Amino acid sequence: MGGDCYDFLEVKKGHWLFYVGDATGHGIPASLVVAQTNAAIFGAALDTTDVKTLVDKTNRILQAKTKPNMFMTLVACLYKEDSNMISYVQAGHDTILHYSAKTQDIKELDTGAVALGMMADISKLTKLKEVKMEKDDVLVLYTDGSLESWNDKKEIYGMDRFMKSIQRASKQKNSAQKILDLIEQDIHDFRNGTSATDDMTLLVVKKN
Repeated sequence: MGGDCYDFLEVKKGHWLFYVGDATGHGIPASLVVAQTNAAIFGAALDTTDVKTLVDKTNRILQAKTKPNMFMTLVACLYKEDSNMISYVQAGHDTILHYSAKTQDIKELDTGAVALGMMADISKLTKLKEVKMEKDDVLVLYTDGSLESWNDKKEIYGMDRFMKSIQRASKQKNSAQKILDLIEQDIHDFRNGTSATDDMTLLVVKKN
């Protein structure tokens, strides 16, 4: 049982919600937080397409329903087909990585706020940000299990290798699935047979 969560939902015609989260701990306690988070987000998405409101509502539910020592980092995004804009909210999670096809550069988007479940009201801390997706741009959401992979030489995979892997796969104008496969293969090759020590979740979004 794992402590990572993710989903990709059409919450309204032409409005796509996607998110990645990481609960504290491992095993059954973490998996229960994941289940609660998925249910809370799905429920909130029935009432609003505002991603900040959705994150704030999910936080209130988790804070009320989980133990004080359990929390969930989360990044949630909403893509609008009519404007090619992605609005997103960070809640203590790893930064979103954005590859620009125009410049062929990759960068970390702004992060912030606190993890869900730590306090009853985080509405003054969560900030709504936006990024415009141009043709062949790529976004990657992930959990820290990807960055913290180790190899047989006790080296860590790390952010630099991760970003270069995304950039290399994206430059070839591959599909989102192919980019995901290439990143996973790069991490697998780096580990060189070493077992994973944490959950690893990757979500790749590409603008066609």
